[in-house]
Amino acid sequence: MIQCLDFPIQKEYDDSFIGWERLGRQLEEIGIDGLDGIWLPTEKDPSIPKNLLIGGHIVTMPDWLDFWRENEDELLRKFHSWENVIQYYGDDNGTKLSLHYLYSLYDAIQNGAKFVSLEIYNVTYEECQSYEWRHDDYAVLDAAAELINMILQEAEPNFDFLIENSWWPGFRFTEPEKTEYLLSKIKFPRKGIMLNTSHLMNTNPNLRTQEEGVEYICSMLRAHGELEKYVLGLRLSQSLGGGFVRRLIQADKAFRSLSGLPDFSQAEDIISHNIVIIDQRRPWTVPDAAEIVKAVTPKYLVHSPRLDRFNPDLSDVKQQIAALKEGQFDS
Repeated sequence: MIQCLDFPIQKEYDDSFIGWERLGRQLEEIGIDGLDGIWLPTEKDPSIPKNLLIGGHIVTMPDWLDFWRENEDELLRKFHSWENVIQYYGDDNGTKLSLHYLYSLYDAIQNGAKFVSLEIYNVTYEECQSYEWRHDDYAVLDAAAELINMILQEAEPNFDFLIENSWWPGFRFTEPEKTEYLLSKIKFPRKGIMLNTSHLMNTNPNLRTQEEGVEYICSMLRAHGELEKYVLGLRLSQSLGGGFVRRLIQADKAFRSLSGLPDFSQAEDIISHNIVIIDQRRPWTVPDAAEIVKAVTPKYLVHSPRLDRFNPDLSDVKQQIAALKEGQFDS
């Protein structure tokens, strides 16, 4: 089992960043083999050592489906003019969108990534407030499969391509038939799943404790039966943001009755704000969490507690490792 740290690899850092070599030594001291780099090729720090990179976590554009499908009516409803659409997406068709993913994929591979993961979801700034979906899961899965097959069509199968679950419309890992459907449409021999435990917990806003989260995740794994063999990666953190979601939906109903839709220029800020609060990405601190790892025995174990802007303090990661050891898991 290869253990990684989920970590941004952009060029700009705050004063707390200690440098790649020292970070590598700190990871080695706690038994972590390297980084699963959050990947934006145009912003990647060229000084990062290749031997420190094990995975590539491609950044997903949240609201992409209508643009990919060239749904002009829906785009104009949200953005009010075609000029605004071009301003938001940087192009007037899906070419630039597909190139973003293509460049990220190949840049990660060329920098030594053993696996690349991509979250499969679509959410608009309206939906992430209201939780009323304009597209169903299958619409997102079909479009995602088209995009994935396009970017992988010339790729050599010398890395693992992992679809990652979210809690928005798309791939949620809550319904085995939809998981099987997406996997069946991806034409790449080394395909698999990066199971994000925090994201999976976000699909159930009624979870109250970490122990309930462990049971929920394990129940989803059991429900997937033979499909569990596709879970090659485990992105490990926990999230109990259900209370915020319930309050958010009620507040959104009141907001709409007074003000209508927010302006599209606020879209990224709204989505980013909600993602950070809903997806808490805290370390597992209960020994029960080891049951998830034991159930999966993943090829890649990615520790994913949220770090404070490149802060090299790895105390949350150490706490999570200690909880796993207390639960009788020790790689």
